[in-house]
Amino acid sequence: MVLAALLSLCFCLYEKSSVVKKVDLSNYASSVQSGLSLVVFYYHSCPRCIAFAPKMEQAALALKGIVKIGAFDSVSEKPPGWKARPVPYLALFADGKLVATKQELTAKGVVDFVLQNLRKVRLF
Repeated sequence: MVLAALLSLCFCLYEKSSVVKKVDLSNYASSVQSGLSLVVFYYHSCPRCIAFAPKMEQAALALKGIVKIGAFDSVSEKPPGWKARPVPYLALFADGKLVATKQELTAKGVVDFVLQNLRKVRLF
C-alpha cells in the first residue's frame, strides 16, 4: 500500500492544476502547433526530473502568458522523430517548428532560455 502511494506520486510530477500541462502522444501535435510552446521531456522515475519539477513550476509561473508550457513523460512514449536525450530536456517550438533545445536544471535557466530564443522567432 505504501509502495502504491509512492509510485502514484512519482507518476504525477505535474499536478492537473499546474501551469505545466500534461503532454502525451494524444495531444503532442496540438500542444506545439500554434504560438510559442515549451515542452520539458522527463522520466517520472528520474531523480533529477523529480528535483527539477518544482523549478519548472517556478519558471512556468514566470513565463505565464508568454509561452505555453507542457511536460511529456517520455519513459514509455516518444513523439514521432524524437531521439533519446538526457532528461529533463527542454524543447521550444514556434508554430510547430522546433526552435531550440537545452538540458536545464534551474528555474532561472529555463526563463533565460525562453527569453533568449524569443528574439530568434521575433515574438517578443
